[in-house]
Order: sequence, then C-alpha cells, then structure tokens
Amino acid sequence: MRVRFLFPLMIVLLAFSAGCVRTTSNVLTPGGGSTLALLQKDFTAMDMREAILRACAMRQWRAFDVSANTIEAKTIIRGRQTVVVLIHYSAAHYYITHKSSTNMGYSRREDGTFSINRSYNTLVSNLDQAIQAHITQKTAM
Repeated sequence: MRVRFLFPLMIVLLAFSAGCVRTTSNVLTPGGGSTLALLQKDFTAMDMREAILRACAMRQWRAFDVSANTIEAKTIIRGRQTVVVLIHYSAAHYYITHKSSTNMGYSRREDGTFSINRSYNTLVSNLDQAIQAHITQKTAM
C-alpha cells in the first residue's frame, strides 16, 4: 500500500523539480581578437570586418554595417525567437553586445545585471568562436 502511494508522489516531485531548473543566465558579452589579430602586423579593421561578416554568414546571422566599425547581426531561432547583437570592432579587437531580443526572457535583475535565456549565450559563443576562427585563417595567410 505504501509503495503505491510513494511512487506517484515521487513522479510528481521529479516533474516539479524539472520545471524549477534555471533556464536563464547572465548576458554574455564576448570579445577578443586582440592576440590573434596582432600576430600579423598588417591586419586592418577591414580584415576584422571581413572576418566578422564571414563568421556571421557561416552561423546564419544576417549582418550589415550600421556605422563605422559597428556591425549589427540578427538571427531567428525556430521562427519564434529573435536575437540582435552589435559587434564593435577595430583592427585589434571586437566585442559583441546584446541589442535586442524577442522571446528570450531578457530582463534586468535587482542587482543591476541582466539575464537571458541560456541559448542566447550559446548562440553568441558560437558566433565568437567563428569570428576567432576567421581571424586565425586570415593571419595564417
């Protein structure tokens, strides 16, 4: 009799605890390129721009210039979520910042930090790695 009661109770508790898993994390603002780009003396801001645009295309982000040394990139995930980032760059470095998002749970916490769906950080980390790979390809030439 006890086992019949405990088993459904355990299933309910497991289902409830799975729903409590944290799905948000701090907003990631990756940046890099300085050590990679500086390996080649003639690496220019245009080379950095080219590496960023190629990485965006490879990762299926739509990218375009919004001002000198700033690219806006946008991606849509499963037709429901949208992420827009700004990529500020120079010949020696770049950094990626969140501009806007839809259905990603972006919010400001009481301590002043921002949180967002964990998949945002994965998307931005993958973009960052692709940019670094393209910088490396350029410096290797």
